[in-house]
Amino acid sequence: SATATKADATPYTSGTWTNQDVTVHYTCADTGGSGLASCTADQTFSATTATTGGTATDNAGNSAGATFGPINIDKTAPTISASAKNADNTTYTGGSWTKQDVTVHYTCADTGGSGLANCTADQVFTATTASTSGTATDNAGNSASATFGPINIDKTKPTISATATKADATPYTSGTWTNQAITVKFTCADTGGSGLAGSCPADQVFSAEGVFTSNAATVSDNAGNMSDPANNFSVKIDKTPPN
Repeated sequence: SATATKADATPYTSGTWTNQDVTVHYTCADTGGSGLASCTADQTFSATTATTGGTATDNAGNSAGATFGPINIDKTAPTISASAKNADNTTYTGGSWTKQDVTVHYTCADTGGSGLANCTADQVFTATTASTSGTATDNAGNSASATFGPINIDKTKPTISATATKADATPYTSGTWTNQAITVKFTCADTGGSGLAGSCPADQVFSAEGVFTSNAATVSDNAGNMSDPANNFSVKIDKTPPN
């Protein structure tokens, strides 16, 4: 009779997949009286084998055979790779900023013969994540992993606000008359993490006489979020003395 064990000494069942060497052991006995002349020695296999066999022979020339198999050995790890897309199905590159959810997809394959047992499912991220990973496992117990990241997501709009001062550095109230030049200054901030794309708009200076409206400026961040418009000022300047 034939039995088999794996390299870790656990039993091996024919037809199953393993990533270890397999040793086939033959147990022989003779009940006819002449006694055993030979019994096939243990056989160790390190690659897939359709079937193997052994023979017992007694001292009278009688013989019997036993077969074992198939022996399925796969020592090759599967492959896995990771890619990602934004919610609008455009490609997302790790380390870049986006204002959309990101889906990481794993592509797995097995060339060792045992076939894939599992491949990590798609992972959806709605906030910044340092990195993520997935695993591919084949039916012989071999595995491989892949990582992706960092994933940088910023869904928060930046902010922009405006203040106005007169030439003498005192505050200017929108819609009031003054005989001084007015400077409108913008203050910008981003709390979402991606940072402002470019600089805050330059100061607007009004020095001529007349009625003007300051620019309701906007600013964007590196994830593509756009701020709400800044508050604007109605600027009224009269430098002409009455007569």
